[in-house]
Amino acid sequence: MATRPRLAQWLSRKRGDGIENARRPGRWLSLLAFALCFLIGCVGVLVNVKCVLIAIPEIAVGWPIAERNALIARLRTWPILSQYIDWDRVERDSVE
Repeated sequence: MATRPRLAQWLSRKRGDGIENARRPGRWLSLLAFALCFLIGCVGVLVNVKCVLIAIPEIAVGWPIAERNALIARLRTWPILSQYIDWDRVERDSVE
């Protein structure tokens, strides 16, 4: 990723609007994972598919769950990380 877009992300997180923009995908990923689990489970029961064949698509559900967990971890560590950033330099370099 280029430097300016990364600095712009940091500045938006510092202002607070970037944090809310990061939380929104986390909510959607949670809903997507729940919907996929429910859909795959219902189709598996209705079609009377063996458990092994249901498990394979359920593995794909792990992707949105892993993405959501990574996003939440980054949001939790942001307050600590932001204390060590030289904000004057970030603002100066993002304008240039």
